[in-house]
Amino acid sequence: MKPDYKIIGRMIPNLIVKVYNDLLKKTDLDMDGHEFTGFLLFFSLLLGVFVYFLQPLGYYSLIVGELAFFSPWILSYVLLDFSIYRRTREIEKVLSDFLQLTSANIRAGMSIDKALWFAIRPEFGALSREIEGVAKETMSGKALEESLKELGEKFDSLMIKRAMKLIVAGIRSGGEMAYLLDRIAHSIRKTQTIQKEIAANVMTYTIFIFFAVCVAAPFLFGLSFQVITIMQQLSETISIPATGAASFSTPINFAGPAVSPVDFKIFAIVSLVVTSLFSSMLLSIIRSGSAKETVRIFPILAGISVVVFFAAIHLLGGVMGSIIY
Repeated sequence: MKPDYKIIGRMIPNLIVKVYNDLLKKTDLDMDGHEFTGFLLFFSLLLGVFVYFLQPLGYYSLIVGELAFFSPWILSYVLLDFSIYRRTREIEKVLSDFLQLTSANIRAGMSIDKALWFAIRPEFGALSREIEGVAKETMSGKALEESLKELGEKFDSLMIKRAMKLIVAGIRSGGEMAYLLDRIAHSIRKTQTIQKEIAANVMTYTIFIFFAVCVAAPFLFGLSFQVITIMQQLSETISIPATGAASFSTPINFAGPAVSPVDFKIFAIVSLVVTSLFSSMLLSIIRSGSAKETVRIFPILAGISVVVFFAAIHLLGGVMGSIIY
């Protein structure tokens, strides 16, 4: 029997439901806040209990279980926010073409609402679905200006907000809409061209950060790991008699490294993942002006850096082993 997620969702504080409800309205998911948060609560409880009893670690089992409970909430929020960001970028990409097509329809003698409706094309993707929603609201009696204003406020984009404000102002003032839409489309294209030029100019910084995170850092960590491993092996094979150790002193310490190779490997992997996270944020801001692209870039950088680290361990292990032995 399938649980009723809406009933479960009513046990969650309204503030949390409102946050997720606002996010869901900006996506293509046909779910409300209570249903979605109810599903998250049901899944999080199952996951937390399963992880808690999977590995009995005493006190740490409770901590791991709590992390497993909260992780779906954090992950779902991040993924929804990233989905909205990608959807916003998709709308910005085709907005100028849509406005020019609408302008052509107005010049052909259509009213503004019909021009918007007949400008809908499948290739416009998310924008077509949003304009369909505006058209349905208009047919049900809602003012076109109000629907367009809400569409502009729906997304966190200055480009969309300003375009919708100008269109609403043009409709209310009775201006020449065809000319206004052409000017808005031209301004959007000019802004997008400038953004592409900026991204091309900072490509050198992007390459440098990628090389440092995915090549240089893993290689140096791999080299350090091999040095620690060799020092540990030497400390185990070289033994100094007690009489000899008492008769002379040497600046070389044969006690072995203070850090074991296993501990250093864990430290290196954690360092590479954390470095990849901050580097992904930096690359996202450099390329797009927003840190939300981190969700897409981070798994790539982290995966490459960890793979290069293990490859460096294997390669340097063979090279240094053949030299020493």
